[in-house]
Amino acid sequence: EALEFSQKYHLFEHQLRVRNSLANLLLKMGRWSAAIEQYKPALDLAMQLEGKATSVDIILNIGFAYIKLGQFDEAIEYLELALDFAKSPEAESAAQIRKLIPSIHVSLGHAHYEKKQYEEASGHLNTALEFNKERSLDDLTLYNLHGTLAEIDLALGRPADAQNRLPELQRYSAGNPEAKEHMKGLSEQIEAALKGS
Repeated sequence: EALEFSQKYHLFEHQLRVRNSLANLLLKMGRWSAAIEQYKPALDLAMQLEGKATSVDIILNIGFAYIKLGQFDEAIEYLELALDFAKSPEAESAAQIRKLIPSIHVSLGHAHYEKKQYEEASGHLNTALEFNKERSLDDLTLYNLHGTLAEIDLALGRPADAQNRLPELQRYSAGNPEAKEHMKGLSEQIEAALKGS
């Protein structure tokens, strides 16, 4: 109803907020396609009303939804756009937008990883670590990031590098039983790879 009202009376800022809120809710519910259907018109409105800088969060969420749908090429396209916008002169002074840069790199890293583009994935994930000086990434994200980097090291035949990541994985797995179980399996894979090399 709120969306219909705002469309009928051309309340574009209200329409943007309603669409974005609805899309965020759909994203949290795991309704990826429906979220994208709401984010895209919200993105158009945000670009018209507020410009590149304020569109970064919407674009990042579209990319995330495409990752969840397994549509990695589309995800990469949107995430690269989000990164370009986040680095634009408009966004330079917006600390909140700059804090999204590590998350964009993490998402790009995971999309490239799923496409088995390991060097690109590694580059984005390492860049996320460099940009994470403000601690915008939570421990679970950092665990997943280091775990993915260790898996990339194994895929590229670098078990010693993967082994060097274990202390960071240990650090970020505290209090997370799933992470500890994953780490145990990863440690076994690393050990087997080291014996085989």
